[in-house]
Amino acid sequence: MPKVTACPHCRTVVLPGQASCLHCGLSVEAHTDVCAGCGHPHDGQDRFCSRCGRSLNAPMEIREAPAIPPVVPESPPFPRRLTAFLVILGVLVLLVTTLKIVDLRYFRPGNTVVAFFEALADRDAVAAGALLSLPATDNGPLLKTPVLRSGGYTPPSGVRVRTAEVADDKATVEADFRLGDHQYQQVFQLIRDTSATAGVFYRWRIEQGIFPLDVGANGFDTISVAGVPTSMGNADYGTVTLAAYPGTYLVGLPEQPLWEAPDVEAHVGGGTEDGVSPALVLLAPSVKSGVREAADKRIRAHLDACAKKTVLAPAGCPFSSYSYADVRGIRWKITEYPRYELVRAEGKLLLDTTGYGSAKVSGGTVSGFGGTYPFSDSVSFPVTGTIAASGGTITYLPGDG
Repeated sequence: MPKVTACPHCRTVVLPGQASCLHCGLSVEAHTDVCAGCGHPHDGQDRFCSRCGRSLNAPMEIREAPAIPPVVPESPPFPRRLTAFLVILGVLVLLVTTLKIVDLRYFRPGNTVVAFFEALADRDAVAAGALLSLPATDNGPLLKTPVLRSGGYTPPSGVRVRTAEVADDKATVEADFRLGDHQYQQVFQLIRDTSATAGVFYRWRIEQGIFPLDVGANGFDTISVAGVPTSMGNADYGTVTLAAYPGTYLVGLPEQPLWEAPDVEAHVGGGTEDGVSPALVLLAPSVKSGVREAADKRIRAHLDACAKKTVLAPAGCPFSSYSYADVRGIRWKITEYPRYELVRAEGKLLLDTTGYGSAKVSGGTVSGFGGTYPFSDSVSFPVTGTIAASGGTITYLPGDG
């Protein structure tokens, strides 16, 4: 291993073959010894340093040369104008991108149709009406938030926009959705607003978001649609047309003592669908359970009261007899009660005789000589009249009603 020495002046390491110190430039040949304590040079015959008195035989503390830091060239300064330009460009790109995202999310015709169905799903008639070209919240009894929030209304589900075509300020959007268990398609026409939102965005509004619902119940003045009593008024052909938002509506009869009809689902706003005609409901009411039994009791009670009368022609009764002579001790007996059906006519529950009843009358005919001889007669009779309800009680009105 080569011998390493130190500069006699500054104690910097001197490698073999160096003629002078790399740090201070002193010749390494000038002295052979150097004090390890203070670095004072000596010749080879001295045993102690003449400056500090340290033994010259003590090992020398070798000091490493100081590290020279690398020189890093300075980068030229970036032009300020270019920096400002890039910042402005970045802001503009961000702004344009944000506006594009907002436009795609909220201001496309397809988004308007989706928002319309979302408002119906939220059962918010005001929000749904605000997306129409003409507000419709006051155009009918069904276009109200309480109706949409009732148990008789179910909004469309599974809404999906199929296509959206734009031509200038008009657009056509085709959407799929479900009403009940059926799949429907509907084409919506939209028009662009003439004024911009925030001066940048133009909203689209639906021109035909309300659809007709035809309902009928012949002979009834009022029906129930989604729990809302609806007057039939002077309905043409026994039906009335109501304006409604897309959805499923339950149509039935309001609670009443004589008639009942199961609720029928009306699908409003659908297009072609499995041959089923949506938005048309014709109710077929039937006599309510228990009405026939109550009617039988009232009719028999009336006939029995007639049979208790002691005249040949009881007033207000369906049977009678006649005699030229004076008949006394008259007694009626019903041998068979008539049969009948309850039929609905002009909103009334009428009796239609299907089998005549029979009754016998007996008594004594007064002769001209002061005596009497037996009188008897057998008659058949129908039953007529109207079954009505008064104060929750079934009543019978004899005769033609």
